[in-house]
Amino acid sequence: MLVVFENCISFIDCLITRIILVETNNFLSQVAANYVALVSNGQILDSSLEKGVPYLFRVGSGQVIEGLDEGILSMKTGGKRRLYIPGSLGFPKGLTSALGRLRVAPNSPVIFDVSLEYIPRA
Repeated sequence: MLVVFENCISFIDCLITRIILVETNNFLSQVAANYVALVSNGQILDSSLEKGVPYLFRVGSGQVIEGLDEGILSMKTGGKRRLYIPGSLGFPKGLTSALGRLRVAPNSPVIFDVSLEYIPRA
């Protein structure tokens, strides 16, 4: 099922965990997630899987693009989701190409395949 938010983010849940967890993703919660970031033509922009470790970040702290912050909020540990992020919530100023990284034009949409691995306990 495709879910569309008012701010133009949309997502498809690929795996919804059935276990009810005590942990919730709130702004400033730390999470560990694996992701594959794609440009609209399907080329890989970045991937935590290539690095071999989940990416740790605080939701809502500005460590990741706004669309990823918003898209991960309602996920549960073990969930998998494909996020369709509009350019305004992705890379509004674009990304310049660098060694091993694709160029992203300003306001280009991006796609993130995200797996929420765990929510570290404080």
